[in-house]
Amino acid sequence: MKTLLFLPRRLWSGLAFTLALLFTAGCAVVPVPVVVTDQGILIPLPGAVAVEETHDHDHEDHDHEDHDHEDHDHEEEAHDHDQDHDHDMTEGSVLKDRRLLVADSQSGLVQVFDPNTGDEIAHFDLAGAARVYTTEDERYAFAVQTEAGAVNVIDGGVWIENHGDHMHPYTQDPALLDLTMTGPTPIHFVDHDGLTAIFFDGDGTTQVIDRATLAGEGEILSFDSGKPHHGVGFAVAGKVIVSAPDPGDSALPIGVDVYSMDGELLQSFHECPGLHGETALGALIAFGCSDGVLIVDTSSEEFTSQKIANPADAENRRVGTLIAHKELPFFIGNFAADGLAWIDPAAGTLTPLILPLAQAGFKFDAHGEHLVVLTVDGQIHTLDPMTGEISNSAALVTPIDPEAPRGSPRPVLAVDNGVAFVSDHTTGEVHVVDLATLTVHLTFAADGIPLSMTTVGIPAEEEDHDHDHEAEAHDHADHEHAVTLDLPVWGGAAEAAGHLVVADPVDGGITVYALADGAVVAEIADVSMDGHAGFVALPDGRVLLADNVAQEFVLLNLGGEAPTISGRASLPGNAIHFAVDETHSFAVVSTAPDFESGEGETTLTHVDLSTLAVTSALIESGEPGVLVGDGVILHRDGGPIGRLESFAVDGFSAESAPINFIDIGAYGHGEAFVNGHAYVATDDGIDVIHVEGTDLGYEALIPWNVSDREGGRAYYMRAAPNGGYLWSYLRIVDESAVDPWENWQDWQNDLYVVDLAATEATRLELGPGLIYRMALTDKLALLVRLHPDGDVAHFIDADPTSETFLTEIAAVTLPPTGDAPEAGIAPWDAAGQRIPALSADSRWAFVTSGGDGAVIVIDIEAQAVVGMIEAPTHLDGGGYLLIVEPGAPLLDRVGR
Repeated sequence: MKTLLFLPRRLWSGLAFTLALLFTAGCAVVPVPVVVTDQGILIPLPGAVAVEETHDHDHEDHDHEDHDHEDHDHEEEAHDHDQDHDHDMTEGSVLKDRRLLVADSQSGLVQVFDPNTGDEIAHFDLAGAARVYTTEDERYAFAVQTEAGAVNVIDGGVWIENHGDHMHPYTQDPALLDLTMTGPTPIHFVDHDGLTAIFFDGDGTTQVIDRATLAGEGEILSFDSGKPHHGVGFAVAGKVIVSAPDPGDSALPIGVDVYSMDGELLQSFHECPGLHGETALGALIAFGCSDGVLIVDTSSEEFTSQKIANPADAENRRVGTLIAHKELPFFIGNFAADGLAWIDPAAGTLTPLILPLAQAGFKFDAHGEHLVVLTVDGQIHTLDPMTGEISNSAALVTPIDPEAPRGSPRPVLAVDNGVAFVSDHTTGEVHVVDLATLTVHLTFAADGIPLSMTTVGIPAEEEDHDHDHEAEAHDHADHEHAVTLDLPVWGGAAEAAGHLVVADPVDGGITVYALADGAVVAEIADVSMDGHAGFVALPDGRVLLADNVAQEFVLLNLGGEAPTISGRASLPGNAIHFAVDETHSFAVVSTAPDFESGEGETTLTHVDLSTLAVTSALIESGEPGVLVGDGVILHRDGGPIGRLESFAVDGFSAESAPINFIDIGAYGHGEAFVNGHAYVATDDGIDVIHVEGTDLGYEALIPWNVSDREGGRAYYMRAAPNGGYLWSYLRIVDESAVDPWENWQDWQNDLYVVDLAATEATRLELGPGLIYRMALTDKLALLVRLHPDGDVAHFIDADPTSETFLTEIAAVTLPPTGDAPEAGIAPWDAAGQRIPALSADSRWAFVTSGGDGAVIVIDIEAQAVVGMIEAPTHLDGGGYLLIVEPGAPLLDRVGR
């Protein structure tokens, strides 16, 4: 009797019992009938070779020589799923932030390759043959050396840091960390919630470390299961799940125990005989069992469990390997060697999908668009994970020899952003395969025969953003001009002096409006102002900015009869930050290579504002910040080991090197120079450095945690015009929450103000949502908070002589934008960001309506929106605003 087993309805999406598949890459689509057996749905694969599977793992014999432990790599969970990605390998950009690690099967060699060229970047000689696994943040790789009893950690050297107002990438050479975990027979690796768990079969212990431990600032925790066995540990929700050994002779566990971080046994779930294979999907942790799948729900303080049984006719088939993707509502496991299983936790079902020959590995690609399967005949296949439909197939590597001894090398599969890496176990070659077409993009040879491969670098969801200006780099050309705003065009205010400068960093161009009547006085099309480096408005009416499309430093002159570009200076890279000296005679720009092309250099570049002569000195830096004091240039290294360096202005040249330096906190970003002191925002707080000439002296740390408020940090600082205060805002993100960086509506925000005379700070709670940039005069501060319930402009009294100083004096609800950020989706792709500005007299406020091509005008006295200014471009990402009033004093000489 033949039984028809259905995948859940949402997985099949209307598939009518036939699957289209390709014979090889480039062949026509041929419908193939599906054979249905008692064991499940049988999918014929093209060109199937009758190869007997030699990789059946004998669990009771506990032979690991031929066991593929790469099914415990959780890199699939660390990416956003987007069905609209269209990767073209010919563009050469899909893997620009990635590195491939290849571990040799016969030695301790681990090589790091550039996956775009096949060039070796670095290599490491470890104690024994390793399997390599990537952490969820995708920066580190753990090299698990089972026979050598050691685990080493490799820093891949490419990562990204959230700097509050943008995401900043870092690139350095790969490095072998000092940390080594040791113990008998390390096998299973699990990385989750920022914690890594390694299970040691030889003594049944789980060792757990966090990211701080990798930096030498933490300790290794150990949890003893009580007996050597082939098990697993899983750190999750502030607890540790450890496999429970079989009290009999089996090497495989009978379930799991839950421990507190101090080792107290809290709960047990022992309904999983023969436990092997595990993965996470949100708060759900799945474990393969000989009779089904155990799912532990960790969403509550007390964990709960669900058991999904194998189909009644499963015979000896079982799930022993599991994968998941965070945007897909199910787990996928193997079902013996020649099958796959869809495990739907909501429906409580396990549905097999049987292949006519064995698979040699299966993984999701970065976005969850493809389920990639390698079969023992050397073919690679892509399946739609939502339907199970085979999209494409291609012959790729040498088939596995069915007569080869157990433990012989096999092809290795690793999957990344739109590509698969497949090694040939007979030649040592690694093929880079475009998953859209299954064509080989590149082939290169590793030294030896690969045992394991994995990738590290900037996660795929961050690669889809411009890493220098995450809120500015998106194409929303389909937006209609001002489609959502029903406001009158503002006619200006006769008493308002100066100009409003509106820049569009995405579409390019600068428009200048007269505040007196709201009229356009200049449109400058050939400048693309960089929103990260910002503006500085000099008292003489000159506005300084950077154009990273042209890699130029630009002088916009508003002091004459008509606004004009009065000068341009070529830069040796993309401008990151810039600052101006006290006499306004020169600027210093920090530059870095263009992240897309890699062209350019990391420098401090001195620009003479009279002659536009440029002098550049190479520096080493994370994200380079810059300040200018009396006769001194300060370079802030924004890397994980913070440093402030001083350079003499006199004699500054291409050969200039730091004269002095001082250690500061990690990941510096946001600084000011006031009254002979440098103030730098770091992970720890604001470092206060006394500067006298090129001499540097550490004075104080102003912590973030003040006013009975905790958490968060600032990345954006402004010096008040009166010189007595620093203003910023803190973004507080609960990193223990599910998808914290997508659920921006839950971020908390505090105003943060430092009294420089007292070296003390005050915090004021503003509410949940997204704040990006701020405006500041001597009377008011304006911060705009985006939230799905409505965007609000918060006005804070900034006058130290006022009785209401540091209190909110008004909150004005803003008209919604046409493409506002959506709850639960990372906000940076939405066009509807907002940038604020304040008139010098604090009478008028201006807030962009990103994507709508409009600037909203607020009458601060009336506390109401009174009109809008139409911009000639969309202002996707919020654009950028500046009020310029010639003659206004300048204290904050850092680009904002």
